[in-house]
Amino acid sequence: MKSNFYISIILLLAGTLILSSCSPSPQLTAPAMSETPSVLGTQPILNAPPAAKQQLASPTLTSTEAPQIPVAPKTPSLTPLSTFTVTIPTSSIVDGWLVYKNPIYNYEFSYPLGTTLKISSVDGFPGELPAGVTFDEYLLQLQDKYGDLCVIATYGEGFLLVQAPNAWDYVLCGGFGVGDELIVEKSEQVSINGNTYSARGWELYKQEGDKKILYSEFFFIDIEDGTHFAYGSNLERAPAKFEDYLAVKETLLQMLESYRTVK
Repeated sequence: MKSNFYISIILLLAGTLILSSCSPSPQLTAPAMSETPSVLGTQPILNAPPAAKQQLASPTLTSTEAPQIPVAPKTPSLTPLSTFTVTIPTSSIVDGWLVYKNPIYNYEFSYPLGTTLKISSVDGFPGELPAGVTFDEYLLQLQDKYGDLCVIATYGEGFLLVQAPNAWDYVLCGGFGVGDELIVEKSEQVSINGNTYSARGWELYKQEGDKKILYSEFFFIDIEDGTHFAYGSNLERAPAKFEDYLAVKETLLQMLESYRTVK
Protein backbone atom coordinates (compact mmCIF):
# COMPACT_ATOMS: atom_id res chain seq x y z
CA MET A 1 0.00 0.00 0.00
CA LYS A 2 2.86 2.34 0.95
CA SER A 3 4.79 1.46 -2.14
CA ASN A 4 1.92 2.39 -4.38
CA PHE A 5 1.73 5.77 -2.59
CA TYR A 6 5.39 6.60 -3.18
CA ILE A 7 5.15 5.62 -6.80
CA SER A 8 2.17 7.96 -7.23
CA ILE A 9 4.19 10.88 -5.66
CA ILE A 10 7.17 10.28 -7.93
CA LEU A 11 5.01 10.16 -11.04
CA LEU A 12 3.29 13.39 -9.98
CA LEU A 13 6.63 15.21 -9.57
CA ALA A 14 7.92 13.93 -12.87
CA GLY A 15 4.85 15.14 -14.67
CA THR A 16 5.20 18.56 -13.12
CA LEU A 17 8.81 18.82 -14.33
CA ILE A 18 7.83 17.79 -17.83
CA LEU A 19 5.08 20.38 -17.98
CA SER A 20 7.48 23.07 -16.73
CA SER A 21 10.05 22.34 -19.41
CA CYS A 22 7.51 22.41 -22.19
CA SER A 23 5.88 25.73 -21.28
CA PRO A 24 7.06 28.86 -23.36
CA SER A 25 9.61 31.42 -21.91
CA PRO A 26 8.06 34.61 -20.56
CA GLN A 27 8.30 37.73 -22.99
CA LEU A 28 9.69 41.05 -21.69
CA THR A 29 7.75 44.02 -22.96
CA ALA A 30 9.72 47.31 -23.36
CA PRO A 31 7.92 50.38 -22.23
CA ALA A 32 6.60 52.62 -24.98
CA MET A 33 9.09 55.38 -26.07
CA SER A 34 8.01 58.89 -25.51
CA GLU A 35 8.04 61.34 -28.42
CA THR A 36 10.70 63.52 -26.74
CA PRO A 37 13.57 61.38 -25.44
CA SER A 38 15.51 62.61 -22.47
CA VAL A 39 19.11 61.93 -21.61
CA LEU A 40 19.63 60.54 -18.18
CA GLY A 41 22.03 62.46 -15.98
CA THR A 42 22.08 65.66 -18.12
CA GLN A 43 19.78 68.56 -18.80
CA PRO A 44 18.10 68.61 -22.19
CA ILE A 45 20.02 70.73 -24.71
CA LEU A 46 16.87 72.67 -25.51
CA ASN A 47 16.73 73.75 -21.89
CA ALA A 48 20.44 74.80 -21.75
CA PRO A 49 21.16 78.44 -20.87
CA PRO A 50 22.16 80.81 -23.75
CA ALA A 51 25.82 80.81 -22.71
CA ALA A 52 25.93 77.04 -22.96
CA LYS A 53 24.28 77.14 -26.39
CA GLN A 54 26.86 79.65 -27.63
CA GLN A 55 29.70 77.59 -26.24
CA LEU A 56 28.43 74.45 -27.95
CA ALA A 57 27.77 76.24 -31.23
CA SER A 58 31.32 77.74 -31.42
CA PRO A 59 33.77 75.32 -29.89
CA THR A 60 37.29 76.56 -29.24
CA LEU A 61 40.06 74.66 -31.00
CA THR A 62 43.17 74.10 -28.97
CA SER A 63 46.37 73.71 -31.00
CA THR A 64 48.57 70.84 -30.03
CA GLU A 65 51.57 72.24 -31.97
CA ALA A 66 54.56 73.57 -30.07
CA PRO A 67 54.63 77.40 -29.84
CA GLN A 68 56.84 79.12 -32.43
CA ILE A 69 59.66 81.10 -30.81
CA PRO A 70 60.86 83.97 -33.01
CA VAL A 71 64.51 83.70 -33.95
CA ALA A 72 66.58 86.86 -34.27
CA PRO A 73 68.04 87.33 -37.75
CA LYS A 74 71.63 86.33 -38.09
CA THR A 75 73.96 89.29 -38.12
CA PRO A 76 76.17 89.11 -41.21
CA SER A 77 79.83 88.92 -40.44
CA LEU A 78 82.00 91.75 -41.71
CA THR A 79 85.14 90.85 -43.61
CA PRO A 80 87.86 93.41 -42.91
CA LEU A 81 89.39 95.04 -45.94
CA SER A 82 93.00 94.28 -46.57
CA THR A 83 95.27 97.13 -45.58
CA PHE A 84 98.83 97.90 -46.32
CA THR A 85 101.38 100.35 -45.02
CA VAL A 86 103.53 102.50 -47.26
CA THR A 87 106.89 103.27 -45.73
CA ILE A 88 108.39 106.53 -46.98
CA PRO A 89 112.18 106.52 -46.80
CA THR A 90 113.84 109.12 -44.62
CA SER A 91 116.56 111.47 -45.74
CA SER A 92 120.22 110.80 -45.10
CA ILE A 93 121.01 114.40 -46.06
CA VAL A 94 118.60 116.37 -43.86
CA ASP A 95 117.72 114.88 -40.49
CA GLY A 96 113.97 114.30 -40.01
CA TRP A 97 113.06 114.82 -43.67
CA LEU A 98 111.53 112.33 -46.10
CA VAL A 99 112.74 111.31 -49.56
CA TYR A 100 111.08 111.10 -52.96
CA LYS A 101 112.78 108.60 -55.32
CA ASN A 102 112.30 108.32 -59.07
CA PRO A 103 113.46 104.86 -60.26
CA ILE A 104 113.15 105.61 -63.99
CA TYR A 105 115.15 108.84 -64.11
CA ASN A 106 117.37 107.80 -61.21
CA TYR A 107 117.14 110.78 -58.93
CA GLU A 108 115.88 111.66 -55.46
CA PHE A 109 115.39 114.70 -53.28
CA SER A 110 114.48 115.34 -49.65
CA TYR A 111 111.52 117.30 -48.32
CA PRO A 112 110.21 118.22 -44.85
CA LEU A 113 107.03 117.04 -43.17
CA GLY A 114 104.07 119.13 -44.25
CA THR A 115 105.09 119.09 -47.91
CA THR A 116 102.51 118.14 -50.55
CA LEU A 117 103.72 116.24 -53.63
CA LYS A 118 101.83 116.47 -56.91
CA ILE A 119 103.07 113.82 -59.35
CA SER A 120 102.16 113.75 -63.05
CA SER A 121 102.78 111.18 -65.76
CA VAL A 122 101.96 111.07 -69.47
CA ASP A 123 98.60 112.66 -70.33
CA GLY A 124 99.16 113.09 -74.09
CA PHE A 125 101.66 112.32 -76.85
CA PRO A 126 103.00 113.84 -80.06
CA GLY A 127 102.32 112.40 -83.49
CA GLU A 128 99.70 109.91 -84.55
CA LEU A 129 98.16 107.04 -82.63
CA PRO A 130 99.92 103.78 -83.61
CA ALA A 131 97.85 101.22 -85.49
CA GLY A 132 96.25 98.35 -83.59
CA VAL A 133 95.85 100.09 -80.19
CA THR A 134 93.31 102.42 -78.66
CA PHE A 135 94.15 105.82 -77.20
CA ASP A 136 93.80 104.52 -73.61
CA GLU A 137 95.93 101.45 -74.32
CA TYR A 138 98.72 103.55 -75.83
CA LEU A 139 98.52 106.06 -72.99
CA LEU A 140 99.01 103.26 -70.44
CA GLN A 141 102.00 101.99 -72.39
CA LEU A 142 103.60 105.44 -72.32
CA GLN A 143 102.87 105.90 -68.62
CA ASP A 144 104.56 102.58 -67.84
CA LYS A 145 107.53 103.60 -69.97
CA TYR A 146 108.07 107.18 -68.76
CA GLY A 147 106.74 107.01 -65.18
CA ASP A 148 106.70 110.20 -63.09
CA LEU A 149 107.58 113.00 -65.49
CA CYS A 150 106.74 115.91 -63.25
CA VAL A 151 106.93 116.33 -59.46
CA ILE A 152 105.80 119.53 -57.74
CA ALA A 153 106.56 119.84 -54.01
CA THR A 154 104.48 122.55 -52.30
CA TYR A 155 105.60 123.78 -48.90
CA GLY A 156 103.85 126.72 -47.27
CA GLU A 157 103.69 129.59 -49.76
CA GLY A 158 106.46 128.17 -51.94
CA PHE A 159 107.03 125.36 -54.43
CA LEU A 160 109.80 123.32 -56.06
CA LEU A 161 109.32 121.64 -59.44
CA VAL A 162 111.44 118.80 -60.86
CA GLN A 163 110.73 117.87 -64.48
CA ALA A 164 112.24 114.94 -66.38
CA PRO A 165 114.04 115.55 -69.69
CA ASN A 166 111.73 115.92 -72.71
CA ALA A 167 108.65 115.84 -70.47
CA TRP A 168 107.17 118.75 -72.43
CA ASP A 169 106.19 116.30 -75.17
CA TYR A 170 103.93 114.33 -72.83
CA VAL A 171 102.74 116.49 -69.92
CA LEU A 172 102.30 120.11 -68.87
CA CYS A 173 104.15 120.61 -65.59
CA GLY A 174 102.44 123.61 -64.07
CA GLY A 175 101.97 127.04 -65.52
CA PHE A 176 103.76 130.21 -64.46
CA GLY A 177 102.13 132.75 -66.75
CA VAL A 178 101.91 136.31 -65.53
CA GLY A 179 99.55 139.12 -66.41
CA ASP A 180 100.20 142.82 -66.74
CA GLU A 181 102.37 142.96 -63.64
CA LEU A 182 105.68 144.74 -63.71
CA ILE A 183 108.38 142.12 -64.23
CA VAL A 184 111.99 142.57 -63.22
CA GLU A 185 114.61 140.02 -64.25
CA LYS A 186 116.69 138.49 -61.49
CA SER A 187 119.28 135.75 -60.98
CA GLU A 188 120.82 133.97 -58.00
CA GLN A 189 123.24 131.13 -57.31
CA VAL A 190 121.90 127.73 -56.21
CA SER A 191 123.39 124.32 -55.45
CA ILE A 192 122.06 121.16 -57.16
CA ASN A 193 123.58 117.69 -56.88
CA GLY A 194 126.77 119.15 -55.47
CA ASN A 195 127.17 121.69 -58.28
CA THR A 196 126.54 125.43 -58.42
CA TYR A 197 124.18 126.87 -61.04
CA SER A 198 122.85 130.29 -61.91
CA ALA A 199 119.09 130.39 -61.57
CA ARG A 200 117.32 132.90 -63.84
CA GLY A 201 113.98 134.35 -62.96
CA TRP A 202 111.73 137.30 -62.32
CA GLU A 203 110.37 139.44 -59.57
CA LEU A 204 106.70 140.39 -59.94
CA TYR A 205 105.38 143.76 -58.78
CA LYS A 206 101.87 145.12 -58.66
CA GLN A 207 100.90 148.76 -58.70
CA GLU A 208 99.00 150.12 -55.72
CA GLY A 209 98.45 153.83 -56.18
CA ASP A 210 101.85 155.34 -56.80
CA LYS A 211 103.62 152.40 -55.14
CA LYS A 212 105.01 149.22 -56.66
CA ILE A 213 104.60 146.23 -54.33
CA LEU A 214 106.80 143.12 -54.72
CA TYR A 215 104.47 140.14 -54.29
CA SER A 216 106.04 137.14 -56.08
CA GLU A 217 109.14 135.65 -57.66
CA PHE A 218 110.16 132.42 -59.39
CA PHE A 219 113.31 130.96 -60.96
CA PHE A 220 114.32 128.31 -63.53
CA ILE A 221 117.37 126.08 -63.93
CA ASP A 222 118.28 123.43 -66.51
CA ILE A 223 121.15 121.04 -65.81
CA GLU A 224 123.33 119.01 -68.17
CA ASP A 225 121.12 115.92 -68.48
CA GLY A 226 118.09 118.00 -69.48
CA THR A 227 116.33 117.93 -66.09
CA HIS A 228 114.40 121.14 -65.52
CA PHE A 229 113.89 122.85 -62.14
CA ALA A 230 111.71 125.73 -61.03
CA TYR A 231 111.04 127.22 -57.61
CA GLY A 232 109.43 130.33 -56.15
CA SER A 233 106.28 131.63 -54.52
CA ASN A 234 103.06 129.72 -55.06
CA LEU A 235 101.04 131.76 -57.53
CA GLU A 236 98.01 129.52 -56.98
CA ARG A 237 97.73 130.99 -53.47
CA ALA A 238 98.19 134.60 -54.50
CA PRO A 239 97.80 137.20 -53.26
CA ALA A 240 99.62 135.77 -50.28
CA LYS A 241 101.94 138.03 -48.40
CA PHE A 242 105.41 137.99 -49.91
CA GLU A 243 106.86 137.78 -46.42
CA ASP A 244 105.19 134.36 -45.98
CA TYR A 245 107.06 133.09 -49.04
CA LEU A 246 110.36 134.54 -47.85
CA ALA A 247 109.89 132.65 -44.57
CA VAL A 248 110.02 129.29 -46.42
CA LYS A 249 112.41 130.19 -49.29
CA GLU A 250 115.44 128.90 -47.41
CA THR A 251 113.67 125.54 -47.00
CA LEU A 252 112.94 125.43 -50.76
CA LEU A 253 116.61 126.04 -51.55
CA GLN A 254 117.56 123.28 -49.11
CA MET A 255 115.18 120.88 -50.91
CA LEU A 256 116.76 121.85 -54.24
CA GLU A 257 120.24 121.33 -52.84
CA SER A 258 119.30 117.81 -51.65
CA TYR A 259 118.64 116.67 -55.24
CA ARG A 260 120.88 113.71 -56.08
CA THR A 261 121.31 111.42 -59.07
CA VAL A 262 121.39 107.77 -58.03
CA LYS A 263 122.21 104.50 -59.75
